[in-house]
Amino acid sequence: MDQPATAPELIAAGSAQRHDESLLALVRLSVRRVSPPPGWRSVAKWVLLSNTLVILLCVALSEWIYGNNHRLFGEKHLGTLAAVGVLVASGVVSLNIAKRLPQTKVRQFWMSFGVLLCVVAFDDMFRLHERIDRWIHAAMSWNPHDRMTDHIDDVLVLSYVVPAFYLAWRHRLVLARATLMVQMLGVAVVTFIVHVAYDMFGWGAAIEEILKLTAGCFILLAVLAVGLDTRLLRAWNARRPA
Repeated sequence: MDQPATAPELIAAGSAQRHDESLLALVRLSVRRVSPPPGWRSVAKWVLLSNTLVILLCVALSEWIYGNNHRLFGEKHLGTLAAVGVLVASGVVSLNIAKRLPQTKVRQFWMSFGVLLCVVAFDDMFRLHERIDRWIHAAMSWNPHDRMTDHIDDVLVLSYVVPAFYLAWRHRLVLARATLMVQMLGVAVVTFIVHVAYDMFGWGAAIEEILKLTAGCFILLAVLAVGLDTRLLRAWNARRPA
């Protein structure tokens, strides 16, 4: 005869089922149709229009002044400054959301996410991943143009996805209430991964930078989807501190 399950086994089984249900809930959110909060559609139009204008301006001026289509996307030029600005704005909005919430796990998520976005912006502005790449090559006496080690900086950039996914999984119950945010972040993550692929394989410097800027815009739209949703913020404020 089969032995009855012990209490720890039942608890473990229940926990695994809850994890599976939480993951399925996030997957369902990514395809569910939602109504955005008041004002979000207008903001989204302006953000995406501004993104398009910055891209066209950078490409046109680069061709006109430098004879290529990507020079103004370089370090401390217009394209990079725009990408950094979008990330900083996203971080500020996230920290502002945290400021409006009580001491709960919801606030922890927004504080952590805001700090992460500011760190990514700081890295992009000062090219810290490229500096670390050069430092590793110098410390290990590696050839900086070796095919096996030439993409350490790309791996470092891609590694930012790891803490982002960790935060998403740890606070998945929080994200389950923010459907539009989940959808916009999904678009941003896919765009960001394609951007890293373009950088890693050298498929096109201009397209690479355009994708990075566009991913940042979708991150901004994601956090604004919550920042403008007063009903969701009221619901989170009504929860007891964790």
